[in-house]
Amino acid sequence: PCRPSCPCRPSCRLARIAHLARFARFARLARLARLARLAHLARLARLACVVLPVLPILPVLPVLPVLPVLPMLPVLPVSFCPSCPEILEILVTC
Repeated sequence: PCRPSCPCRPSCRLARIAHLARFARFARLARLARLARLAHLARLARLACVVLPVLPILPVLPVLPVLPVLPMLPVLPVSFCPSCPEILEILVTC
């Protein structure tokens, strides 16, 4: 920050306002991202019907091309009921 007598004071004030605006936008985006993540986790929790071991379900799932992707997914420890077909779609789009 400048001294009150500094000739560049208006530009300093503008820079500070721009910085605060950027910070506010960042905070808003972070909050939105957190809310989106919570909503996503809530959807996953709703879709997780029964906790079953993952491997017996895999042969039942019709979408075989997805299987190579499954080991990379962080949600794998939670197993899902095979009667929820949309769970795979959500997992893949994450």
